[in-house]
Amino acid sequence: TYGGQHVVCFQDAPLHGVFQNLESERRMRGLKKKEGTKRPVFRYEAVGVMFMKQDVFAAGGRPVLYEHPDKARGILPREEWWRIVALNLDADPPLDWTHEREWRLLGDFEFSLGDCNVLVGNTEQYEEFVKKAGPDVLAAVAGVTVLTQVGY
Repeated sequence: TYGGQHVVCFQDAPLHGVFQNLESERRMRGLKKKEGTKRPVFRYEAVGVMFMKQDVFAAGGRPVLYEHPDKARGILPREEWWRIVALNLDADPPLDWTHEREWRLLGDFEFSLGDCNVLVGNTEQYEEFVKKAGPDVLAAVAGVTVLTQVGY
């Protein structure tokens, strides 16, 4: 839910960008453990599904508008405020999510397995997915991508 409206969020990032986000999260986890601080909430895990941008667009998905919320509300009509993501580079620390290249879809995103490519982080996750998904799901999905094969 965003601003009282249900949205589905997507990241329009190339696979190497997804890999970089995951590596950053992994390093942050290691630093927090060494410093003895509480474990932070992590935004990214190496599991997901990928869709063609054209399919998201056809369903009504659009890129977000990174801007100061007050200014953004003057740019977008009220019915599209669900697309606003706060941006404030003058804040300390700066508020900047532009690296996510986010798209949003108002409401639900319906799809068939043939519309998606499954993303897993490593070979072990791939083997677990293959084992649990079974032959029918494996035959139905568009593909399975192992992220460590992209990052190394």
